[in-house]
This record gives sequence, C-alpha cells and structure tokens, in this order.
Amino acid sequence: MIATINKWGNGQGIRIPKTILELLGINVNDAVEIEIEDNKIIISKLEVNKELYLDDLFKDYHDAYKPSLVEWGKPQGDEQW
Repeated sequence: MIATINKWGNGQGIRIPKTILELLGINVNDAVEIEIEDNKIIISKLEVNKELYLDDLFKDYHDAYKPSLVEWGKPQGDEQW
C-alpha cells in the first residue's frame, strides 16, 4: 500500500485505513508506540496494564478519608428516597 504524508495543522500526518486498524485491533484514541527501526516507522498498539493504571490512580490515596452522611433535606416533588 502506498500512502502520502499530508500537512495537518502545524504538523504532518498519514491516514491509516479503517480496515488496517480493524485488522490490528486499534481503535480511535488508542495509545500507540512509534519506533524507528532499520529506516522504517513501526507503529504498535500500546497495551495498557489496567492493574498498573489503577495503582497509579490510587498512589496518593491514604486511608484517612472517612465518608460522612450528608443531609439533603426532605424529598421535593416526585423524588423518592
């Protein structure tokens, strides 16, 4: 397949056909890794380790948070609590 590098805003880009993305299991907004090897551009889907991701989300969490009940008042209109 032959493609053309096009101007895209202040940069350049290449369009990858949907069929190729589907074959590789790559979706819009997926993270990819771009490498140069032997004068070739290699684009690989970046596999996200969800365990590590959750660990990153909670890295600054300390078990000091104690939830408290918030009184929102009596139901209004058709609210059911």
